[in-house]
Amino acid sequence: MPLSHDERFALARDLCARYARATQAVRVGGVYGSTARGADTPWSDLELFLVVGDGSGAQGLHALYAGTALSATVVEEGELVARLLAPSPDWPIQMAILEDVRVLQGDAALPTRWLQMGREVPRERHLRALETALPTLVFESCGRIFSCQERGNRRDLHVSAVETLLEMLTALCLLNGAWVHHDYFGGIEDSFHLPRLPEGYRELAPALWDAREPAEAAALAYRLLDSFVALLRSEGVALSDWTHLPPEEWPLRKEGTERDPTCSGERSEGAGAVAGRLALLRQVHRGAGAGAAPWPRPVSLRRPVAGPLRARHPRGPAPHVAGEPHDLGRALDARRAHPAGR
Repeated sequence: MPLSHDERFALARDLCARYARATQAVRVGGVYGSTARGADTPWSDLELFLVVGDGSGAQGLHALYAGTALSATVVEEGELVARLLAPSPDWPIQMAILEDVRVLQGDAALPTRWLQMGREVPRERHLRALETALPTLVFESCGRIFSCQERGNRRDLHVSAVETLLEMLTALCLLNGAWVHHDYFGGIEDSFHLPRLPEGYRELAPALWDAREPAEAAALAYRLLDSFVALLRSEGVALSDWTHLPPEEWPLRKEGTERDPTCSGERSEGAGAVAGRLALLRQVHRGAGAGAAPWPRPVSLRRPVAGPLRARHPRGPAPHVAGEPHDLGRALDARRAHPAGR
């Protein structure tokens, strides 16, 4: 039998207490998500969030209990503060959890203090984080929509549209220094209140989510992507577009060992270069059909955790996800010449 709300909440309370006894280092332990809001169903998962002292050895877990998917996200306090002060695509998720968590163990005032830290981060840091993440957000998944149109592929169309919209949601959260409280389309609806949005976003996003015909979805995706890039330009966000940079000048070594063009004068023309590629996309889309550029893989917004309550070995640093260069113009030309694509 699935767990009732009361059983789910009792399990969350018991697990937080067990963490506290096992580690003697729980600063905050609680439940978040639909269970914390009282909106859970018998099929909802149970999500715990625990902040522990540095070096405690505590780690998170994923498990099934009475048919319920159970997850406990554990983060050391020092790592949490570092995440809040140095935004990344995980930053909106972290802030939403801190605002939603219902504390069952530890100091209930701490989430408010950590939230305040996150709110005080200068906007410049959010913009730099967005610039770093953008090569792997939105553009690849949007390219899949155009590929679906070119191939007449209806089966992959909806998931490509959903990926595009959820990645754009992450980008908009960073651009606005904000976060949402729901997953999937609920998060898209939450984002409608943000002050900085692409023109037509409130109409285009639901329409793209619901689109089931490749031509319709591609037309909507083009309009939304064009508006999104225009917003980035208006906000001074530069993309890592190396179209006009000779390959011999690409920063292929670690930072500090060679000049990074994204940190020099070239970076300011990035959004303009992408806008130029979008002009070509407009021409291709109206003519022989839209092509898909070989964008890098999207950023994973959630890292899996597993294992017992105490880790056998200390965790290493979080992996760094770097962008890759691309040339939308050449990719579209190649796609038109070879429509079989990837």
